Amino acid sequence: MSCQAENGQEIAPQSIVEIRNIAEKRRAKLKKAEADAIRERNKHRQTYERLVPPLNYIRCYMNELAELLNELKTEVRIPVQYDIDRLETIEGDLTQFQVTQIGDFGEDRAGDFGLGCQCSSERNDYLRLFDFRHSDQNSNTKTKLEQFLCDHHLGFRTFEKTCRDGSLKIEFQIEATVNVEFRFLGNPKTGLIDLIIQNNGGLGQNGELGNIKLAFSPYKVNVDLIEAIVRCVMRKPSQLHSMAMSPSLTEKIKTAVPYQAKSSELNKEEMTNIAEILDRIQKDTEALKQEQGVIKKAIKTSQKQTQQAIRTSEKELKKAVETSQQENNKQFEVLNATIVSQHAKTRKDIDEFDTWLAENQQKQNATMFSWLAAALFQRKNR
Repeated sequence: MSCQAENGQEIAPQSIVEIRNIAEKRRAKLKKAEADAIRERNKHRQTYERLVPPLNYIRCYMNELAELLNELKTEVRIPVQYDIDRLETIEGDLTQFQVTQIGDFGEDRAGDFGLGCQCSSERNDYLRLFDFRHSDQNSNTKTKLEQFLCDHHLGFRTFEKTCRDGSLKIEFQIEATVNVEFRFLGNPKTGLIDLIIQNNGGLGQNGELGNIKLAFSPYKVNVDLIEAIVRCVMRKPSQLHSMAMSPSLTEKIKTAVPYQAKSSELNKEEMTNIAEILDRIQKDTEALKQEQGVIKKAIKTSQKQTQQAIRTSEKELKKAVETSQQENNKQFEVLNATIVSQHAKTRKDIDEFDTWLAENQQKQNATMFSWLAAALFQRKNR
């Protein structure tokens, strides 16, 4: 008879007593592991229960924010544009705000929730993009475009067509809707509140797809944090990232004193009205628009002055060119007159020379004729 030791090797016990001792050690080890697991679960449950009050505090504000943004969707617009694979864009307003329970965790994770909304394109119901899968690739292997769409929770349908070389041409009909969500989760391991922001990166109208994960101490859950979250939802400049915990502080918080919510800390009577936060954001936005208006006006004034200076310079240059042309024309006329005068003088000299040459030729001809006549007369006399 033999049995295995803990290292996997077979041993031959000397007696039944040794077998019982080995079995007892194994049972004791399993009980200890089970007890440690139960202790760890209870510890995590207690830690999470301490995070429920601040989570409910945030949730109360997010419920009110969702109601207000749905009611004031025509007055308070949140425009955003997403680039899809650098070829197509989804552009629209964030609408249909709602707060939902995250997952199905029962009472153990009852505080987790999410604030969700959508950005639907105002131009198209869906986008069309294409990708290829080579013949040597597994049919279950996702293409780059398919992986991109899945990673960013974008709905799509595919239609495949076989090419001559055996590869597959895949047409993607992508729903022109981007799902945006703020997930608030209690983390029983770190004792912090995790915030996962889905598809709400960037600022203003320049939206970025992807997930951003932040962690906040439950001690920092207050009106300032709520306003920072609201500003982030509204896609306005926010201090949310600077208020988040850094990884080094996350490690320190594990050994800190367990968080206990004070009665005065999360008192609903001390909670500010979410409408006041929206009002402040609206005023800040108007002030920013005024500053932008002043900057645009200054830019326009500078542009006008620059254009005026350019026009003035063009006029001066044109005038200088015209003046230079006039001077050149005058110089050309003087030079032309000089050339004409010299030409006339030269022509006169040539005519005089031709006249002299003709007269001289006539004299020579007359002399020659006289000499020939005299010679003929003398010859005749002889």
